[in-house]
Amino acid sequence: MKQGIRSLFLSLAACILLYACAHSQASLPPIRDFHSLSLEQLELLSQEDPEACLENLSALRSELGDETDMQPAWVELEQKALERLIERLSKEEAEGAWARAEISLSSLEAALIALPANSMLEDSLANVENLLEGARLRVLMGRSEEFLAKGLYAPGVTYLNRVLDLLDQSGSARPADLDDVFFTAWLERSMQKDDRLTIERLAALFAQKTSDQTQSQEAGRNSSSTSPTAELPKTSLAELAEAVVTVHVDKGLKIQRGLGYPDRVLGSAFQLDDQGYYLTNYHVIASEVDPEYEGYSSLSIRPYDKPEARIPAKVLGWNEELDLALLKSEAADRTLYLHSLADPAKGQRVYSIGSPVGLESSVSSGIVSAPGRRILARGDALQIDVPVNPGSSGGPLLDEDGRVVGLIFAGLSNFQGLNFALPPSWISSLLPSLFEGGKTELSWLGLGMARTLDSFLELSYVFPWRQALKPGDRILAIDGVPVKEISIAQHLLTEKPLYSLTALDIQRGEKELTLLAKTQAMPKSPMAKAVKSDSTEELLQGMTGMLLTHVSGSRGTGGSYRILKLWPGLPGDESGLREGDLIKFIRYRHVSDEALAVFDLSVKSPASGYLEKTMRLVLSLEMNNFL
Repeated sequence: MKQGIRSLFLSLAACILLYACAHSQASLPPIRDFHSLSLEQLELLSQEDPEACLENLSALRSELGDETDMQPAWVELEQKALERLIERLSKEEAEGAWARAEISLSSLEAALIALPANSMLEDSLANVENLLEGARLRVLMGRSEEFLAKGLYAPGVTYLNRVLDLLDQSGSARPADLDDVFFTAWLERSMQKDDRLTIERLAALFAQKTSDQTQSQEAGRNSSSTSPTAELPKTSLAELAEAVVTVHVDKGLKIQRGLGYPDRVLGSAFQLDDQGYYLTNYHVIASEVDPEYEGYSSLSIRPYDKPEARIPAKVLGWNEELDLALLKSEAADRTLYLHSLADPAKGQRVYSIGSPVGLESSVSSGIVSAPGRRILARGDALQIDVPVNPGSSGGPLLDEDGRVVGLIFAGLSNFQGLNFALPPSWISSLLPSLFEGGKTELSWLGLGMARTLDSFLELSYVFPWRQALKPGDRILAIDGVPVKEISIAQHLLTEKPLYSLTALDIQRGEKELTLLAKTQAMPKSPMAKAVKSDSTEELLQGMTGMLLTHVSGSRGTGGSYRILKLWPGLPGDESGLREGDLIKFIRYRHVSDEALAVFDLSVKSPASGYLEKTMRLVLSLEMNNFL
């Protein structure tokens, strides 16, 4: 009887899973407890969601090791999941479904890094390695042509730059081995668009193809003097300003003391594709797309040479975490192309163009005060001393060659000269997704990060559904790339397609592991979501940056704990707590309308002779240390 009920349950679960996969394979929720999965369920996953299958097998290996009796069954399931991913990628390539092919490709690349190189998996991993040798170039080239077929140059050239970056980095796919048709066509397009940086990169590629390695180096030394754009006159800032428009958001009237006043938002934007696509900040146009906004909102742009005009515009795509939005309206006379340039260095001279307080086409200059400022929900920003005022947000930041090296997004009121811009590396990683339309979601793994004093990244918090990883685990590398900065780790995840696998090299105590984790869509406010699902004990640890061990009493409020570890720079460390302190968790309160969490603690510290003191920690749920 029990066996019959179990079979019925498994059949019902399989039907539900199959139905979900058929209708929304990419958005399957993460499995919360990998321990409870049976071999039958894992086999079903190997065909319908091979990423989830490999992720859960990786978690089981991390806990039980490779010496378990289940090893042969695991290998068989890993082989089936790999074969399914290879089959899926081949089908997606044949159908030209390049966006889906990116997911399959990314998952296979991570699996090749993470799966154990033993004899039982040798043939399967060799098949993956052979497939991946040219697949990355094919997929990037396919994505590039896919956008161009829609008449979208900007996202297409973003993928072209990724192709060229890959050729620069890889010795296995030399330019001499490649078909000229793709690059010749792109050279013609870039010349038609007067995209000077792309022209130079492609010209250098063709110069390299006509020489052996020694001649190529000589050509590289001479390339600056024979650049195809070297003889063209330099475009002035006044000419570049023709690509910048003023953004108007009319929000009707706001009532103050019984009187109505016009409610307007001013911003700037620049055309990055000559079909009338403009880049600006999300906060400028938030009322247009925020589902919680209930008032009137109307969007328009004003060209630099038509101060009376109000040309209707619409929001095509947006991302709140990086404060980016893409608008569609009437085309401007000039385009500023955005490339994946290296971020500008400290002290570099920069220029901004925008509409401060509505004064359109204003040019200001300054320097980069510092890169790497972490003031956004994700990523880092450039601190600049270029003047920024209301209306400047969304304007381009240019270098002395007129290339876009940032997007102005904020100035701090009451602090003169303390202003910020989003660097090109972050914008270009998200740009193609903005052209897909709608809200752009970022990939994440549900991990809170902290940086140690010896420059390592450790997990300070793990969301409930990410069970294979533990607070205190040290992240050594992501997809084979060593990481020691939170912003670098976040950037690697931002470039990952949603719902693909990521390989994480971690250190747990004295043991090193490589785990596979499937990326999910990052929620608007991760910690606000966590307070609804996690225990108060875990929330206390995660929000304060403390690693605790339970000493006595109940778990959570009312319990007593000892602090095992404090991560530097997080609230626990900043509040004066120390490792070894005894704390009693008195009270917890979540203030949802203000996005705050309040913890009341009683603390006894060895450093003060165990004198007891009461402490209240009021912490914001808006944190920027998530991976």
